[in-house]
Amino acid sequence: MKTTFRVSTRADKTYCDLGVTLDLRAAPPLKAALLRALDKQRPLTLDAGSVERLSTACIQLLVACGMAFKSAGLDLTLNEPSEIFSAAFADLGLEPELQQWINEA
Repeated sequence: MKTTFRVSTRADKTYCDLGVTLDLRAAPPLKAALLRALDKQRPLTLDAGSVERLSTACIQLLVACGMAFKSAGLDLTLNEPSEIFSAAFADLGLEPELQQWINEA
């Protein structure tokens, strides 16, 4: 089963739903989706509310994505990450990175 990530643009923002499983097999299509989002040169909102599995490889891609967006002067926000998503970042000592992306609105 091939994982795909839909990147959509509405108004002045880009959106990407991270789905349920972000395992090692999801890393290449996730990277492609994040690069497509960066190419749009608009702020990115990620929906991580359904994530039930998150690999270290995908966390590395998300952290790199955050750095790339910051370098480009674009915001990256995360809407309502699942407990599993948040715990995976915490397990790797990456809570500060995660907290800077969480949409508090």
